Amino acid sequence: MEKILKYIDENYHSTLTKGEIEDLACCSQRNSQRLFKRFFNETISNCQKRLRLENAYKSLVYTAESIKNIAYDVGYENQSSFNKAFVKHFDITPTEARNTKKILFKDYIQQNQDYEKRIDCELVHLPLKIVYYKLIMTYNYSNESINRLWNSIELDTKNDNSTNYYGLILDQPLISGKANCRYEACIDSQVDSKEYLSKNIFGRKYLKFTHAGDFDSIENTYQHIFYNWIYHLDYEIDNGPIVEHYLIDNDIKNKDGYRTEIFVPVK
Repeated sequence: MEKILKYIDENYHSTLTKGEIEDLACCSQRNSQRLFKRFFNETISNCQKRLRLENAYKSLVYTAESIKNIAYDVGYENQSSFNKAFVKHFDITPTEARNTKKILFKDYIQQNQDYEKRIDCELVHLPLKIVYYKLIMTYNYSNESINRLWNSIELDTKNDNSTNYYGLILDQPLISGKANCRYEACIDSQVDSKEYLSKNIFGRKYLKFTHAGDFDSIENTYQHIFYNWIYHLDYEIDNGPIVEHYLIDNDIKNKDGYRTEIFVPVK
């Protein structure tokens, strides 16, 4: 079922055929639909439609691309059918979604004096990298759920110092909703387990930010990032996943030894 979800995520702009579903799941389409609904609480077709529209919403608020081009990019034959589907799903037109992005982020970034300080970042281009990952659906990127996932992975890697650890933030809770947040915990060393899928990450341009401290306070850094993006930074964000790279200074035994590099994809 994770293979089907991965395929949908990479090909939401095209229709998933019966044959593709059966090849990915190694079972009939009927059983695939039943199992997918059991694991992810929605049908395959609804998942594909939802991701198509959510990616369109992200493009509307993150970029200056025309609404017509966004409609074609996510798989609609014309702007009219895209507008109807968008309004039905979000109860707002694509134009209204674009024009109200500051309102969308207002409560999240909690505008106040603290955010007037610009957060340092640098533009980097990172080569493709293969990783092995486990996926969870988590409510609003709950640290408790994510920590449990990493604890299970650390048992597989045996805390190998040569392994790099990455977290992929696939959804924007302000658009997808807090209940539909997908998180992928990735490592760059292959382990002897069938529980991992593989994929490529990076291979593009990113704005690199650094969060210092433990993960319980990382939300504050994200609030700064989005505030500065809306009001100061002259970059268009791409709708691909945000990548977190987790670094630990082994000479420091408290939370001050944690650093997280946050890579935000840009066009």
